[in-house]
Amino acid sequence: MGRKRNKDVDSEQENEQTIKELKAANRRLKSDNERLKAELATLQQAFEKTAGYLKGNTEGISVEKIIEGVKQGNTLEKIKKTNKCTKCGSASVKDFHVANVGRIILCSECKDRRVVRNEKKEE
Repeated sequence: MGRKRNKDVDSEQENEQTIKELKAANRRLKSDNERLKAELATLQQAFEKTAGYLKGNTEGISVEKIIEGVKQGNTLEKIKKTNKCTKCGSASVKDFHVANVGRIILCSECKDRRVVRNEKKEE
């Protein structure tokens, strides 16, 4: 019974090759991680800027109206113009959806109230 001395050399070479591959994978993952962190920071800045713009320019306009306007291809300015009080023309109109009643449209300036049931306006 003899010993196989070449087996140790082969396993060492395989181990060295595996170590090289793992080190290369580790370097690649570290560089990917850094790239993704930088991309995330850029996207976070863009999101904060967009959120600030939308918060300042869409206050008082319901999300449903904005979505409807976007589906129709309207700009934010057009959506704002369509969301005005019929009496005073103020843009500070709030639109509430109430389950059993329908929609209640309130103007903060002139205190005008309208109830919309089944898309027919009533006072």
